[in-house]
Amino acid sequence: MTTLTFGRLRRGRTLVAAGMAVVLSTGPALAICERPMLGAFDPMRELADLPPERDHIFVSWVGYQPGSLTSLVETPSFMVSLEPFARVPDWEVDPNTHLAEIAQGGYDQEIVAFCRDAGEATDQLLIRWGAEMEDSDGRYPWEAGEPARYIEAYRHFVT
Repeated sequence: MTTLTFGRLRRGRTLVAAGMAVVLSTGPALAICERPMLGAFDPMRELADLPPERDHIFVSWVGYQPGSLTSLVETPSFMVSLEPFARVPDWEVDPNTHLAEIAQGGYDQEIVAFCRDAGEATDQLLIRWGAEMEDSDGRYPWEAGEPARYIEAYRHFVT
C-alpha cells in the first residue's frame, strides 16, 4: 500500500490518503493493522451489544450540520462514508459537471465544515469519500463521470 501525507491538521493530526480513503490519526501517519478487522453493515443496530473494532456511518455533506459528527462517533476507531451529493436533485446533475465544481472549490464550505468536525471527532477517523464512483446506475451524482474528473475532485477534497 502506498501512503501519501497531504497535510497536517490541528493537535498533531495527520491527514493521509490511502487508496480512496482518508485517515485522520493522532499517531503515526498510518498504522497498518497486523490482523484484518471484520465489519458488518448494521443500520438497525442489531449487533449493538458486540464491541465494534470500527463503527461506520454514511454522511451527506449537503445539509451537514456543523458539530453533528462528534455526536455520531461512538468508537475510538471510526469510519465515515462522506457522500458528496449535489445541492440540486441528483437527476439534474451531470457527473462531470458536478465533479468539476467540487474540484474548482464550489463545495469548499461543505468540505471545511465537515473537516473541522473530523479533526475533533476521535483519535482515528477513516473517511471514505465518494464511494462507488465506478458504478453507472445513476445512484450518485459523482459516479460514472470521467475518471480524471473524479481524481481532480478527490484531490481537491484531501488537499
